[in-house]
Amino acid sequence: MMRLIRMERLLVAIAVVCTGLGLRGAATVYSGADAVKKIKASIPGADLSSWGISSTNAKWCEIMPGVEYSFAQYTKLFGVKDDVSLLRIDYKKAKLKMKLVVNSSTKRTSTVAKNNGALFGVSGTFYTASTGKLSYRTKVDGTVVNPDVGGGGGLLFNTDDPYKLFRFTRGFNTPRILEHWDNALPSDCVLIDGKCSLSGGSWTSGNPSAGFPVLGVNEKTGIIYLFVIDGRRSVSKGITYLDSATLLLACGCDGGYVLDGGGSTTLAMKSTLLPSKLSAVQWDPSYASGYTIMNYTNTNGSDREERYVKSQLLFMAGDEA
Repeated sequence: MMRLIRMERLLVAIAVVCTGLGLRGAATVYSGADAVKKIKASIPGADLSSWGISSTNAKWCEIMPGVEYSFAQYTKLFGVKDDVSLLRIDYKKAKLKMKLVVNSSTKRTSTVAKNNGALFGVSGTFYTASTGKLSYRTKVDGTVVNPDVGGGGGLLFNTDDPYKLFRFTRGFNTPRILEHWDNALPSDCVLIDGKCSLSGGSWTSGNPSAGFPVLGVNEKTGIIYLFVIDGRRSVSKGITYLDSATLLLACGCDGGYVLDGGGSTTLAMKSTLLPSKLSAVQWDPSYASGYTIMNYTNTNGSDREERYVKSQLLFMAGDEA
């Protein structure tokens, strides 16, 4: 018995040392058919058989209590191949806080995540590259940062009350909409009150041409779905806005939108959350040590190059935000 106790203490000590050294986590990784089962359980409303999920490269793991991560290739997601990273976040169980960052000048998402000590973060809303200004009215920690801009609509959440269920709303033009919320992250909404909010034209038609981060929430349960879909490659074509709405509806989301996509699409995660590299597209940037880029990136024709962007949505440990 004494030997068993000593062995348990030794294993705990080794785990503490590994964590301190920044070694990758010890979560169980499911692969192949087992991963497909786990992914199906993560998004029970989706018909994965019609999306053609491939078991050859599917991976799934719980990176922390309340947060599941998966990577898989869908062979016919809305008729095309797509590499898809998915974070399913039980916001209350995970005890996370969201943090919206708007940079004075454009910055890489992994750098901003590292500077803020985020668990993971994603590229934020759209901006005009020539001026560096955000495209839609945005509110950060109680202050509207660009009051001269209207339009948009999207995710509302509070800084000091992180477990109050957030909501999606249409349009941030009216001050009354924003007054009870500390943060407003606008973008191109595809889903409001459980219904598709798109209205014809190029939003609902056309061939997939780009990847996007696609974020949706179930306002009643506090479940967040964050899909990061690669695009503009033969092995991963991307999706349309209508596809994004359909994807989130299948997950039971009430509201959702696409964030800044194309070459801006970036999901950065603290490397210690990962048991190992879960896909060939993941890479560790030298300028943000301790973080891993989870999706395919290409900037100015170069693979594994991360674009500088204007804003980020970060997910923080509850005691670090």
